[in-house]
Amino acid sequence: SKQLMVKKWEKVLGVTLVLALSLKMILGIIRRDPSLSRTSECADFRCSKGWQNNASLVASSLSSFEIARYRACSEALYRCGRGTLIFVHVHKGGGTTFVTMARYNKAGLAQDEKNGDPVQKSMSSNDVKKRDEWWKLSARHQQQWFKKLRKEQGTRFIATEKGFPTPDNLLAPLGLVYAIVIRDPVARFVSYYFWRWRDKSFFANLRALATSYISSTFRPAVARLQSNAPAFADFVDSEMPLDGYYIRRLLGIEDPTFSVDIHHLNQAKATLENVFSLILITENLAEFGPLLSSSLGWQHTSFSKFYQKANPPPDIDRLIAWRLDWRDEIRRLMPLDSRFYSFAKDLATIRLQTTTALNSNNDRKRRRIL
Repeated sequence: SKQLMVKKWEKVLGVTLVLALSLKMILGIIRRDPSLSRTSECADFRCSKGWQNNASLVASSLSSFEIARYRACSEALYRCGRGTLIFVHVHKGGGTTFVTMARYNKAGLAQDEKNGDPVQKSMSSNDVKKRDEWWKLSARHQQQWFKKLRKEQGTRFIATEKGFPTPDNLLAPLGLVYAIVIRDPVARFVSYYFWRWRDKSFFANLRALATSYISSTFRPAVARLQSNAPAFADFVDSEMPLDGYYIRRLLGIEDPTFSVDIHHLNQAKATLENVFSLILITENLAEFGPLLSSSLGWQHTSFSKFYQKANPPPDIDRLIAWRLDWRDEIRRLMPLDSRFYSFAKDLATIRLQTTTALNSNNDRKRRRIL
């Protein structure tokens, strides 16, 4: 009986050793490829109960604590292929780079899309594809539309460059992950001017192609405008009011002449802080790669690889011709947007630092296990 007991314990120890070695090997693989650790995460959807039962809740009906909890849950759902990413594409803010990265990561863009925006399927290739204006739907119908796209097309990434729901119709982040890239409002406005009046002729495109091969020892090419382009001073006057672009964008106000005030600014800041999981700043996009990896599960998050720079830099001489202090003057004309940008930049920094600290802590735990 003693020999049988010895053999039994030898068998137990052998099985234990095999299991230990197998566990170490699996953990080693996960360490090399963190995406594999999502298997257990995707098997646990306790947090999704509220999403399934209250998917049509508007954000304004929830407390900040509840929304924060649902944001984390929705990010997990997206990583596991069950949520939808809503990307607010700010015009001339660097959003095309984000969409290009999403496409490369197979993030689930619509079958028919225009720079990430779902468009209505046309019968002819010559037809102008019209964007689906989903933001004009009721909250309940928005949720049904997102669900239909996920089910029928596998669409899990929806960009919106032309509209956004109003606060009383904005869905809470229940199965939805909201993202935005925000650029310094002064730089965005200047870029918009040179984009709006850029020379789109054949010779201009040919010239741009040729200058791209010229050595950097020569003066770099600058944006060339159409012959009928207005002076920058006239353009500024025509675009008044300059202030409130970001605020109107996040509050779903489509009238560009609508005058905003401090109340609207606070509403936009609350929307950004409570609803949005991902807040990226154009001026330092390269820093946000790890955030996208941990929040969305994307494997390719090096912004330098996807950076879109289709247009040459602005012709500063045109701006100086208006005023020597052109930058300060534009900022003076955008007091609320400037405050919003400053708030967004601080919030993005805090979110990034928090994510970096959590990732470092998780790495240390994995190393201790191994």
